[in-house]
Amino acid sequence: MTKEQIQALRSTLQQRLAELRASLDAEVADESHEHFRDIAGEVSDRGDESLGAEMTERENALIGHHVREVRELEAALARMANGSYGRCSDCEADIPYARLAAYPASLRCVGCEAAHERHPAA
Repeated sequence: MTKEQIQALRSTLQQRLAELRASLDAEVADESHEHFRDIAGEVSDRGDESLGAEMTERENALIGHHVREVRELEAALARMANGSYGRCSDCEADIPYARLAAYPASLRCVGCEAAHERHPAA
């Protein structure tokens, strides 16, 4: 990869990381994660209680997804800093720029990622 390509990917990673952190800050600060308590305090039947629990689960799942993505982005930036960015963590082959442009936090080449998805414990 050229220095310009790496810089473009770094910029993409940093921008997405900033977006996610702002989103997480808003999600955590937002009192929407307390919907269940608010709704549960006013419930008149089990249907309302179930809706409150479902809303809370969705919000928690979204926060969890964002936290995982933040960790992946931070790890990619760390790989850039230590010089291992763009190399597959499994086979150590270069990850094609097109793959990194599509998903800058890629840890594996396409072949190794496919194998990992088929056998995640391996």
